[in-house]
Amino acid sequence: MNGFLKLGILSELVFILSLFLINIPLFKLELDTLETPVIRFLFIFVFYTAARYSPLYYPTYLPKILNQFLDTYFWFSIFMLFSWVLIFNAWSNTWKFNIKVLPNNNYQIWAVIIFVLYMIWFSFFDQFINLGTSWSEIFWSWSYPISQLHFSWYNLLYALFTGILEESFRWANLQLLLPYFKNKFLPILDPILISAFFFGIYHYTLSYTLNLNSILYVIDAFVMGLVLAGIYLYTGKLYITILFHTVIDLVGFNLGSLVNYNLGLLDYPQQLVLISLINMIFFIFLFTGKRKKVMVNNVSRLIKKSNLT
Repeated sequence: MNGFLKLGILSELVFILSLFLINIPLFKLELDTLETPVIRFLFIFVFYTAARYSPLYYPTYLPKILNQFLDTYFWFSIFMLFSWVLIFNAWSNTWKFNIKVLPNNNYQIWAVIIFVLYMIWFSFFDQFINLGTSWSEIFWSWSYPISQLHFSWYNLLYALFTGILEESFRWANLQLLLPYFKNKFLPILDPILISAFFFGIYHYTLSYTLNLNSILYVIDAFVMGLVLAGIYLYTGKLYITILFHTVIDLVGFNLGSLVNYNLGLLDYPQQLVLISLINMIFFIFLFTGKRKKVMVNNVSRLIKKSNLT
């Protein structure tokens, strides 16, 4: 390895390390001056947006594994997790990424198993729907698209980047919204709706066009945001939503260019409507009955002793 390559690797590692370290005193000294919930929410919104869309470029002469680590921005998702820890510590909030399942709560455990099965099924359904030439191929007969999946470590790292980045932001805004709305008319639904709204808007920025497809895509992302927020608040486990999000993206990335082709029974708008409808049904199921009671209890545990109201 020549000296120029060693210097390039060292400079990138120093850059990443300094990005982590510089935020420690910055957050500790400055964030406690942000006292109102609205200002704090605006801060995490601006911070996330600025960080997400900051252009970062890396030299292509680095070793393949390091280049993939940098190019997929996987490290950046870890940086954002680290930043959320610093931010909420600065606000002296008793935050938690995960909460424990209550003892003897067998109902919740079985429900989580059902949710996991749904998440596995939906991860393939969402990415294979454009290739289904019949209803069976749309909903379960996926032998052809599965045969076209090509795994790569690059795809895995990139899927982890999107899963960790977007789900940690959902966690952060829910941590602020839930205490703020706890005495309002809809103390759980309002935070979920607001969180899902931003999830949808961020996905609009993937196209920057205003047409039927982009509108339906935003609606699809919004409903997906409802489901992901609901699953997190029901299970109390951030890693479950990260895993769900990551698997959906990983299946799509591994499918390659086929994910963009409409070769099946439904055109693109019809696919988005069907996906949104199924997710909305699942969210309604999640937000009713015993499941809502579990969610209410988990929310009260998540915001207990919080000073973010």
